[in-house]
Amino acid sequence: MKKVFTVSLWIVSIFLALLVFISFALTQKKFNSFLLKSYLDSEPTFIIEEANWHPVKPSIMLSSFESEAQSQVISADEIKIEFSFISILRGKFISRLTINDITIQNQNIEKDHDLFSLFDSLRTIEELNINNLKINLPDSSNLFNLSLNSSFKERGPRLNLHLKDKETNTLEVGILSNENSKGEMVRGYVRTTKFLVDNNVINLVCKLCQFSGELNTNLNFTFFRNKPLRFEGNLDFHLNKDVLNFNSIASSFRLKDHIDNHLQISAILNKDNELKVPDFFVNLFGKDTKLIFPKFILSNNKLTDTILKSLGLKLDIDGFLKNVLINLDSSEEILTASLKDLKVKHTSLGLEGFNGQLSVFMHKAQIAVDSPLLRISTNGFLDQNLEFYDFNSFLNLNFSKDNIELIPSSFFAILDKHKVEGLMSISNIPTKGVGDISLRISKKKINKKFALSLFPNTDYLASTKKSIDSLVESGFFEDINFIYRGPVDGRYINNSSSFIMQGSGRDIIININGYKISDIDTNFSVDNFNVNGKVTNGEFFGSKVLASFNTYQSEEGISLDITGNSFGPVSSLVETISNNFGKITSGGFHKTNFYYSSPVESGLSLLSKKSRLEVNSDIDKGEINLHDLGFEFQNIYSSLNYNNVTGFEEGYFSFKLNSIPLVFELNEEGKTQDYTFFKSEKPIQIRNLLPISMRDFASGSSATLIQIAVPSFIRDQNIQRSYINISSDLLGTEINLPDPFFKVKDDPTELSLTFYPPFAEQISSLRFKLGEIFRGKFNLSNDVTEGFIIAGKEKQSISIEKGKISLIGNIKRLDLSIFNSFEKAINTKIVDLDIKKLEINKITLSNFSLPRTLVRSKNSVRFLELLVSNQNLKGSFYLPKIINQAPIIDLDFLNFNFSEFDNSPFADAYSNLLPPLKFKTNSLVINSIDYGNWAFDLSSSDSAFSLDNIEGTFGKWGLTRNNNNISSLKIFKTKNNWKTTLESKIYSGSPEKAFQQVGIVPNFEMDTISAETYLSWQSLPWQFDYEMMSGDVSFDIEGLLIFNGEDLQAQSNILRLLSIFNITDSFEKVTNLDFRKLYKSGFSADTVKGNLLITKDLIRLKKPMIFKSGSSEFKWEGEIKRDETGNLHDLDLEVVMTLPLRDYLPAYAFLLGGPLTAGVVYIAGKAFERNLDKLSSGSWTIKGSLDEPKTEFNGWFEQ
Repeated sequence: MKKVFTVSLWIVSIFLALLVFISFALTQKKFNSFLLKSYLDSEPTFIIEEANWHPVKPSIMLSSFESEAQSQVISADEIKIEFSFISILRGKFISRLTINDITIQNQNIEKDHDLFSLFDSLRTIEELNINNLKINLPDSSNLFNLSLNSSFKERGPRLNLHLKDKETNTLEVGILSNENSKGEMVRGYVRTTKFLVDNNVINLVCKLCQFSGELNTNLNFTFFRNKPLRFEGNLDFHLNKDVLNFNSIASSFRLKDHIDNHLQISAILNKDNELKVPDFFVNLFGKDTKLIFPKFILSNNKLTDTILKSLGLKLDIDGFLKNVLINLDSSEEILTASLKDLKVKHTSLGLEGFNGQLSVFMHKAQIAVDSPLLRISTNGFLDQNLEFYDFNSFLNLNFSKDNIELIPSSFFAILDKHKVEGLMSISNIPTKGVGDISLRISKKKINKKFALSLFPNTDYLASTKKSIDSLVESGFFEDINFIYRGPVDGRYINNSSSFIMQGSGRDIIININGYKISDIDTNFSVDNFNVNGKVTNGEFFGSKVLASFNTYQSEEGISLDITGNSFGPVSSLVETISNNFGKITSGGFHKTNFYYSSPVESGLSLLSKKSRLEVNSDIDKGEINLHDLGFEFQNIYSSLNYNNVTGFEEGYFSFKLNSIPLVFELNEEGKTQDYTFFKSEKPIQIRNLLPISMRDFASGSSATLIQIAVPSFIRDQNIQRSYINISSDLLGTEINLPDPFFKVKDDPTELSLTFYPPFAEQISSLRFKLGEIFRGKFNLSNDVTEGFIIAGKEKQSISIEKGKISLIGNIKRLDLSIFNSFEKAINTKIVDLDIKKLEINKITLSNFSLPRTLVRSKNSVRFLELLVSNQNLKGSFYLPKIINQAPIIDLDFLNFNFSEFDNSPFADAYSNLLPPLKFKTNSLVINSIDYGNWAFDLSSSDSAFSLDNIEGTFGKWGLTRNNNNISSLKIFKTKNNWKTTLESKIYSGSPEKAFQQVGIVPNFEMDTISAETYLSWQSLPWQFDYEMMSGDVSFDIEGLLIFNGEDLQAQSNILRLLSIFNITDSFEKVTNLDFRKLYKSGFSADTVKGNLLITKDLIRLKKPMIFKSGSSEFKWEGEIKRDETGNLHDLDLEVVMTLPLRDYLPAYAFLLGGPLTAGVVYIAGKAFERNLDKLSSGSWTIKGSLDEPKTEFNGWFEQ
């Protein structure tokens, strides 16, 4: 116990000794100087006016206090410090601190502590009183004066702060602890009106701000355990100058987040409700002052417009900023924001769909661009607006006082379905313009359209761009670099621009005056108006082309030079005309060197006034075969030297034309400004100049002049149309064609052919003349043939009508067999032939001829209609324009006269009338007999001449289709004669007159008759003899009456045969039976049907011939023989008569052989009255001859 007491006593003694020591030290100057130096970071100077030692409450009073640090000088007239060792136990080292008349002279004003650290430092002093604290600026001017009374005792903190500005306006801060909260909950306020805030103070929270102003605020707050529970109020600030056209801000705020201590602030500018700032947030106790805007909408926003106007930017902006962070207290990253769907429109440039992340620093900015679709409108600076897909870039901008600079920044995107990469920079962007841009775009592969779309529309590039566009038809470019430097808006005031395009071309096709060079590979560069390059490969209709080219500045402006050569097959030259001459094959080789120079300002032309074109071309072992025209050129050799100043200087060419050797030399004497002539004169077999199919019609040779006129192709001169002229008198040449072309060798006939190849928009044409037979002109192409032909020597007024061949004039003699010759020789096709008026003095075909004939024509979509008239015929010939459609002949009348045995006209027609046709005439007159109107389809082959679908009437007779829909007449040429077959239906509605018409006086009457026939006879149709015919006839007669009477004479086989079937006459003769009580005028039948087989020996009833008369029926079977002349004689017939008993009872009596009396008949009739209505049949056999028939009764039977 004693030991414990001793230890405790020692501890108390040491503690008391320590207190005494500290109490003593606190009254000493050196110790206080040491303490103040460690707190102020400087060596203070002061005078101790009074030091009061006390064991637990020492105190000291200082005067003339002064401390000088790097940032400020502090001086005070009097400082009194009272210590309390008892308060140390409560964490309060100083019980009371009183400072009077203190001055703080700032070298610069910095924010060294946050609000809570300052408040915590005050808590270490139990009671603080500061009277008349002056805070001065570096220039010694007073910033404001401060008075502070604070107390931090057990019952809680208390603070009263008063700041006075230069105008003695007061800002008051008050803090008071709630009762019974033991200091854990405090509340306070900040109030001021028109308090002047210096820029130096503002810089404490906003280093970028360069203004001062007047503050009005009313703030209330509540804290619990140093955590804010309530912080709200309003703050109005009036700036001493306009900043971005703003001079005041009125705001209200409230604590939004109790955990992160975020204030939500709403504000308006310039006291204008339309200038409302989007709500933003501030961290209340953050180390830096950061404004957080969740979203800032730029469109339809007066605030945005005001800011842009203040910057002098004439821009329309749409879109919004997201997650905007403004750090007012930072000298590094000042602003960050996400750019969303930004749309910017300037007078010369527009952006749409700009997305990215923006970071702004003190003198620079960065934008990480990531736009799915970025549209750039250039307002005509480029041909079209640009649409970049997946545009990615990292843009770096530098700021200076007056300018913004985009330092070189790379980008990647998809443009017009092409991946592109590039580098861009913009220098010297003035606040009121766009500035100069440097842009490089690189692409692996692009087409012409895309390449030209990146050419700026500047004056100095216009001709280059136009030339490339007009020359290059298609192809693509590889490894392309576009480099442009200049003003975006195209305004070249005080600046310049340049454009460069470098790369290679592949599969390029260019077009020079309609001639295309394809498969071009080239390496080139475009430097403003200078274009340089080489064609390493090219093809001109199968020939290889190599060349170099460049443009340069000349006296005439920008000029183009091309030097090169071409070599390859002759077909390359032939292809330029192949579309106009049908199928062409060729062989051999050519080699051509060329040079071309011309200004490009007015467009490229081979023969422009200031151009220079030189060509040297050789052909070796050439061959050209014009298959469709039948011209074959072999062994072609040529050498031509040409320039567009003097034309062709030297030249020749030689070849064999259809085996005719020809040499053409340049005719210097005949050379003119318009033409250069090559000629050849020698005897030629004219047949070799004709198409192959017509060469057999000509023989012999004649002196011929062939002259080729080629345009001189002198620059700045109109190009004349080239032509080839062939002329001859044809002496020595025979033409073996029918009239009008027939010619003997010794008969001179002028021949002139002038052929004009296609030229400019004109198609090929041919002028021709053959003696006094024909002359005219044709325009020729694959699509159209048009022109005119004049027949005869008379002068005619005619011109070419579009799409037609017109014919006019007079032909002395036309042999129709010429069409057969032409048809076999050439593949003719119907064209739009317009026969104005053609007179043919005589038309012949073998021995057949037509007198003077007039022909005209009319055209329709389907037919060429020829209107033909002479004394033998009149009507229309329809020639079809549709393939495989037959011609139609439709005549008003057709009149022929020839003898019965003179078949030569028909024989000629049979041999020459080849094409099928449809024929119709309203009147067919042969040898003055009118055979009526007829229509049929005519066709011929090697074995037959056919008339199908015959319809016609000859008097009372008619011909039409049978039940098998056939109506046909065929004529066959047999070894010694002709044979005719007729398969048709013959009918008449007036049979008596019809038979009279063919010379038969009928002994009968009929209502109608029709017969379906298949007949043949050994002669021509008009030599028909029914007694010599054979075949099959099915007939149907209605209303037949065969007259009785011995005086009737049957002069023909038909009448004699018909009389056999008259039972009232023939049976009376052979049986003495009397049918005349029932058939008083003769035998009658309602219908007669039968089928006859006719051969040279007999007529057979193939099927029973049935006569129906009322309820009676007469069925005939059998055959009748024919003699060598075809006349009928022996009969072998059988007839079955089916009769009702009542009507024929008297006849039955005779038939049964019993002479019944009248009474017996009456009684029998009554007794068997029911059976008298039954039908009974009797059978007879008829033998003998047609003149003396014999009848035999075979028997009677009932049905």
